Amino acid sequence: LRKDEPHLLTNFEEILTKVSTQIQEANKEKEMMEFALKRKAADYGEEINHLENEMEQQITSEKDRMFNQSSELKSRCQELEDLLRVKEQEQEQLIQEQNRLARRCIEL
Repeated sequence: LRKDEPHLLTNFEEILTKVSTQIQEANKEKEMMEFALKRKAADYGEEINHLENEMEQQITSEKDRMFNQSSELKSRCQELEDLLRVKEQEQEQLIQEQNRLARRCIEL
């Protein structure tokens, strides 16, 4: 090209320079986009971890609440069973007293 058509050599060099510059710019843009993508991925990962931790805390709190509620219900159930036994004993005593009074009335 230098000998036959020197004006084309200048054009060719300009084209190569422009293409080289565009390739460098494209590489820089690609690197910036990759960095931004990695940053977003990291941010999403952090957000997911935060949400997972929050859900685990909620699940633990709910389990604790249900356990406490269950314990309270068992305790209340035991109290009611004890009260029922006391009432049954009182009823038995009243029946015995009624029978004793009925016998006494018959005797009189």
